[in-house]
Amino acid sequence: NYFDATLLRGSTPEPTKGYISDVLTDEALKFINANQKNPFFCYLAYNAPHSPYQVPDKYFDKFKAKGLEDNVAAFYGMCENIDDNVGRLLARLDELKLAKNTIVLFLTDNGGTAGVKIYNAGMRGGKVSVHEGGSRVPLFMRWPAAKWKPHVAKPIVSHIDLLPTLLDLSGTKAPDGPKLDGISLRPLLESE
Repeated sequence: NYFDATLLRGSTPEPTKGYISDVLTDEALKFINANQKNPFFCYLAYNAPHSPYQVPDKYFDKFKAKGLEDNVAAFYGMCENIDDNVGRLLARLDELKLAKNTIVLFLTDNGGTAGVKIYNAGMRGGKVSVHEGGSRVPLFMRWPAAKWKPHVAKPIVSHIDLLPTLLDLSGTKAPDGPKLDGISLRPLLESE
């Protein structure tokens, strides 16, 4: 259920009120507010849009009014809710004057779902498929201080490249231990 979920804070169950993506964003905003004077890492992992397809009425009604089936209207509503919540997060970084020096990544974990027929850019496959429709996902980066020109990069990259990239961009040494898999995407980000 996406409403009034019980989440774990550490190992303690904690009941929440409201829609889960809103609750998670509220918590991220509290964390950013509390840590704004120091470097921070905030990992915000939304579980939407996954089944069960549930979303606040204002999002569902907007897409249902377009004549979509209930599950598709809810799915699109879940996506728009995420857009709104990411917007809240970016706006707060702007308000706190943190945006310029804060790297924000937005990505998904897999391609389109197999449960709802949705736009998949014409790619073969979907969630749980090894074809492009299941494994090709967006990765957006915002870091105003870098002054990179916006562009679309075509090479294949992977989530294992994110830690080496963030370490490189932040000037941080990799921790001792086994060599990290992945490579820094900095050259790709700096290309035009």
